[in-house]
Amino acid sequence: MFCPSCGKEIGGSDAFCRSCGRALKTEQETTASSPASNRKKAQSRAPLVALLALVALVLVGIACWQLWGEPGKLREADRAIDAAEAACAQGGRAEFDHRMVEARTAIGELDYEDSPIYQAKLDNRLLLIGCRP
Repeated sequence: MFCPSCGKEIGGSDAFCRSCGRALKTEQETTASSPASNRKKAQSRAPLVALLALVALVLVGIACWQLWGEPGKLREADRAIDAAEAACAQGGRAEFDHRMVEARTAIGELDYEDSPIYQAKLDNRLLLIGCRP
């Protein structure tokens, strides 16, 4: 056997190279410690993987709530109010009536705290431009 550091010949049972002093491991020690070290590495990564999975789950939940939860309903109510206002400004009564139904439906789907606020918002905006439902 030869020292991997300096290349000098060493005995099979030597723990250190007599020339450079490097610590030597036998093949038995290396193969015996490999599975244990791999298990330790896997165990040390487990909490990190669990934490990353939890963070990803929370982010997906927030995204779903933003798209389909109350903020999404508020945006839909705003869009419906804008459409009713635009239909009123263009003067088409049938289109205006249709948009009013959409706006009132969107407002009706809001939480009880937001519904009166958005109803007043719709009424005030239509009143400002001279439309009556």
